[in-house]
Amino acid sequence: MKTKVIRALAAFLIGGIFMLAGSIIAYGDEAYPPQDEPPTAMEVATEMALPIFPVQVEEHDFGNMRRVIRTYELTDYEDPARIRTESFEREGFYFTMSEITRNRASNFSVRQHTEKVEIVTSSQSPSVVLAELNGTLEFEDEDGYVGILTLDIASINTVTTGHRTINRTTTETRTFSNLSSTDASLIPSSITVGGNTLPITDIQWASGSGQMFTATATYSGTRAIPIHDGYLTTANFHGELTRIANGESVFKVIFTGVPLHVETATPAPVRTASSLESQIEELQQELSYVRDTNENAESVEEYLEAQIEELRQELTYIQGASGTTETLTPQEPETREPREPINISWLGVFIVLVILSAAGAGVYFIFIRGNVKVHNLVDGEDYAYLGRTKVSKRNRVIDLTSFTERARTASFTLELGRLAVTFLKGATVTINYGGNTFQHIVNCDKVMSKYSIPVEF
Repeated sequence: MKTKVIRALAAFLIGGIFMLAGSIIAYGDEAYPPQDEPPTAMEVATEMALPIFPVQVEEHDFGNMRRVIRTYELTDYEDPARIRTESFEREGFYFTMSEITRNRASNFSVRQHTEKVEIVTSSQSPSVVLAELNGTLEFEDEDGYVGILTLDIASINTVTTGHRTINRTTTETRTFSNLSSTDASLIPSSITVGGNTLPITDIQWASGSGQMFTATATYSGTRAIPIHDGYLTTANFHGELTRIANGESVFKVIFTGVPLHVETATPAPVRTASSLESQIEELQQELSYVRDTNENAESVEEYLEAQIEELRQELTYIQGASGTTETLTPQEPETREPREPINISWLGVFIVLVILSAAGAGVYFIFIRGNVKVHNLVDGEDYAYLGRTKVSKRNRVIDLTSFTERARTASFTLELGRLAVTFLKGATVTINYGGNTFQHIVNCDKVMSKYSIPVEF
């Protein structure tokens, strides 16, 4: 028995030694595998499963409605699908995602740059050098900065690049008078001109008065003339370079919250004309506040408008049932007479009115009400809201002609609503303004409820 155990231990140790030797052979001089291997599929899946946390959370309270806005900043390597959009409960309210927007941040940077340029010019004349240098230089550096540099005239410097010598033939004549004979020895055999010696090449004799003679001697020779071989001009170009780089994508996820439960333990108060009028006034004040402070709060506006319309219908019903338009004041429970039962005919009319109102509102929001918000650039980077227009699936044309008198500039931003984004996704939209036409392809994610189109004519 002991022999078998010892043999098993020995086999285990020998196997371990062979495994260690194999790993050393596989990895060379390193006894461990390399540490910079790409992540495995399991590591990638684990990272993708982790949620992305917001950089900012805003909460707004509108009484019987609340909004939560979560802001996320994502790089190009982060998947927007990791943003949490599921519904949740908080402090008695049930929140559901109503909108999600995306904006691409841009990084704009500027730097000063001086570029030294060397060219070979045909002359050292300033006019020739300026003509061959040109006054500006388009430049882009290795970091992606681009711009137009201007010539610094004070930095221009021109030097000669070398010399060479050319040979030219020079001819000179000399006249000698009152010579006693035609003897050539009476005439110099050479002369010196400009440092070069010219030998005599020809003599012409002429008889003078008496026995005297006149000689005309010709001297010819080759002389070396030094000339410049070329000019090298250096100059500096100076200016401002800019670079625009895409930054992070900023996502805003908007949740709308409504009350979870309605208290039923305490009987609801009697709804009178005065209480309904008070509630309508409060909701109108909330609606005005939302319109003034939240330009993109379309869902909140629609909810408040629906609440106001519902209260107005109930107020009309109460006033019609009582036969007066005066505000009804509730009486004490112990002295109030029992209310007459509701007339079935009035209840039917009320239900029909509610159904017709809902149907009319649906027709208005889907077919009549404009689904494109128009904003106009008024000052620098500020945009003013001009109104709404409409675009349909069949007629993919957005006409801005009606905004000509109110528009201050020819730069617009158009916001497509949720329904317009749905039926225009991937389609080409034509935009007309002032006799000009602009075309844009609607390219957006499925989760986006709004889509912005920048237009400049």
